[in-house]
Amino acid sequence: DMDDSYGVAKLIIDPYDRDLLGIDIVGILYDEDDDPEERWRTTYNISQNVDLPAKASGLVLSGEGLVAISATYTYEPYFSSPLVGDLVMEETSYLRGRKNSFVRYEEE
Repeated sequence: DMDDSYGVAKLIIDPYDRDLLGIDIVGILYDEDDDPEERWRTTYNISQNVDLPAKASGLVLSGEGLVAISATYTYEPYFSSPLVGDLVMEETSYLRGRKNSFVRYEEE
């Protein structure tokens, strides 16, 4: 379940502020013309990263798909925040299915 996975990610952030973690997960399937099609998406605490499908172009063959994950965390330094401001960290990963050409997900 995606909610459980997000809960685990928030535990990893502990002891930092869990409310500053955001994750966007999208299943992308590429048609025979290599055009991306968003098949499912789950987003927690951030805006959808609309660039994920385009950035993944060329990573899979036509008719295949992948899962793209974008995570952000805004760190608020305790002592130097007034001087440097918040630090926004972002990481993007792409995953392919091991047994299937596309990872399906059905929200409950």
